[in-house]
Amino acid sequence: MPLPVLSTPTYELTIPSSGQTVQYRPFLVKEEKILLMANEGGEASEIVRAMKQIIGNCIQNGYNTDNMPLFDVEYIFLKLRSKSVNEFSEVGFRCPECDEVNRVQIDLSSVEIFTDDAHSNKVELTNDIGLIMKYPQLDSINMNDLQSTDVDTIFNVVSSCIDSIYQGEEIHDSGDYTKEEISEFINNLTQEQFLKIQQFFDTMPKLSHTVPYTCNKCEYDEPLVLEGLQNFFA
Repeated sequence: MPLPVLSTPTYELTIPSSGQTVQYRPFLVKEEKILLMANEGGEASEIVRAMKQIIGNCIQNGYNTDNMPLFDVEYIFLKLRSKSVNEFSEVGFRCPECDEVNRVQIDLSSVEIFTDDAHSNKVELTNDIGLIMKYPQLDSINMNDLQSTDVDTIFNVVSSCIDSIYQGEEIHDSGDYTKEEISEFINNLTQEQFLKIQQFFDTMPKLSHTVPYTCNKCEYDEPLVLEGLQNFFA
C-alpha cells in the first residue's frame, strides 16, 4: 500500500521586474535541507546556488531563474520564506543613542519592492554618449557587493551592469568587448560622469520596509528603514 500524498498549498506573486504573475508553493523539508547545508558551508556561492535551486523548485510552470535581477531573487525568496516558515521575523537593531539592542518584529507579507521615481536605466554621460544599464544579477555578483566600499569590487559591479554604450545612433554591445576594455572606458570617466552611474544603483528597485521603532532603554523614537534581504533576518 503506497504512503499517503500530502497536498501542498499554492500562492501567487508578481515578479517585480516583469510584472508576470506566477504560482508558487512553500519550500518543503528537502528545500530547507538545501538551505541549511549552504549556510553551514558559509560560502556565498553555495548560498546563491541554494537560493536559485529553491526558487526554481518552488515556482510552478518551469519559470526560468537564469539572469534574474538581484531584487527579483530577494523578493521571491522573502515571499517563499514567509509562507514556508513564518510570516513574521524578528530583527535585532542597535539603538544609535544608547547602543541597546532591541528586537523589532516585521510582517514579511507586507514587504514590497520600492522603486525611486527618478530611476532610469539610461545614463547620459555627454550630449551624445551614454550607457544603457542592466540590473545586478545573482549569478554575477555577491549580495554584499552592492554595499562594498572596496574600489575593485565597485568597479566590477559597474562593469557587469553595463549593457551597452551608445554614441548618437551607434550602439556598442558590452558583450563585444573585453573586461579590460570596459574597465578602461570606466577609468576614463570624470567624477561627475561616474556619479551619474552611481545614481542608477542608488535608485534601482530594492526591498524596503519602514517599521516604527522605540528603544526599550532610552526611548529613542525614530522609524526604522530596512533594505536588502539580509536585513530582514538579522
